[in-house]
Amino acid sequence: DRWFQTQKPGEDPEKSGGDEVDWNSWRGTTFVYEERLHPTAWTGARAVAKLRQLAEKKTPWFLKVSFHRPHSPYDPPKRLLDAQPAPPAPPVVSSSGWDAEWRNCSAQMSRDAYC
Repeated sequence: DRWFQTQKPGEDPEKSGGDEVDWNSWRGTTFVYEERLHPTAWTGARAVAKLRQLAEKKTPWFLKVSFHRPHSPYDPPKRLLDAQPAPPAPPVVSSSGWDAEWRNCSAQMSRDAYC
């Protein structure tokens, strides 16, 4: 968040999805800012910079890179979401009614699967 605020002062880094997509959501939407501001792009850029720095050294090294995404919220950059083919069919819905209890879950003010 500190780095993000240096790039977009006063903006919300969690803005993607508005009220429909939160940090525990299984839904997805596109990232609302420039791709370079996405947490995955930031982490990747930092890792590449560190690799370049370490490559100049003559001593052994180990670098672990941990990406925040693909965890919720699912908000890939638009170009990546647009590159995915459309689903061949709509999602399957239970016809027996076994899932009726969870279809409109509103736990924690969210319609997600945390009932």
